[in-house]
Amino acid sequence: MAGRLTGVVGKIDWSYYAAAAINGYQVSRDASGTWTLQATVVTANSFNLTQRPLVFVAPYDKGEWRWWIQTLRFPDGRDYPPDRAPFVITATLDPPDVQPKKGPIYVLPIRAA
Repeated sequence: MAGRLTGVVGKIDWSYYAAAAINGYQVSRDASGTWTLQATVVTANSFNLTQRPLVFVAPYDKGEWRWWIQTLRFPDGRDYPPDRAPFVITATLDPPDVQPKKGPIYVLPIRAA
């Protein structure tokens, strides 16, 4: 089943480090099941953005969608990001993981035995 998801706010993370902030993206799935991303990067950490594994995160009202990035392509066919933002990237993605919003954390005291 083919489909498309568009949004404004997104990010790319490397582990728990920010790699890029996204302002405008389109995630699509073609009939063969391949997931692709086209996004406009507005801020980037060049070192983090060239590391692996990377994950694209798209928040929504009940949590966030997460896609692991298989391949990442920068403008002009380079293997590193441009010096200045904004710039457009394209990527091939794994199928999405859905992470629900996490509620408050409660700490319960441990009773002495």
